[in-house]
Amino acid sequence: MVFLIPILALCIPIIAIIAGTYTKVQSQKSNENPELQRRISALEEKVLELEKDNLHWGNTIRELEDKQNFLTRLLEDKS
Repeated sequence: MVFLIPILALCIPIIAIIAGTYTKVQSQKSNENPELQRRISALEEKVLELEKDNLHWGNTIRELEDKQNFLTRLLEDKS
């Protein structure tokens, strides 16, 4: 479970780099195509939403790990 935090932390900048590169390339190609520009904007919004979800899940995992550690310490202290 602990190994997920670094993976999640690395996913955020990787997604941002991929989305930025994709957007730059597509914006150069799609200046004459408004439909394509609309679809790219929709994809950008989805990527931002995924980044937010990724951060949320990372925080949730950290909270669960903290709770697990607390409960483990409680059980060890009782025995």
